[in-house]
Amino acid sequence: MVSLIATQGTLFDLETVLDYGQSILNVAQELTKSLIEQRTISTRTIQAQMLDLH
Repeated sequence: MVSLIATQGTLFDLETVLDYGQSILNVAQELTKSLIEQRTISTRTIQAQMLDLH
């Protein structure tokens, strides 16, 4: 899939796509930690995580 994107071209360069994907994974990992610790995940928590993607 990555090679397909690289060869066909997109609106975004490959590095940008991969960076965004890594950021989403980081948010998911942080939210997973909250679930494992049985903490409530509020809309505010999700918004804060998404705004702090980098």
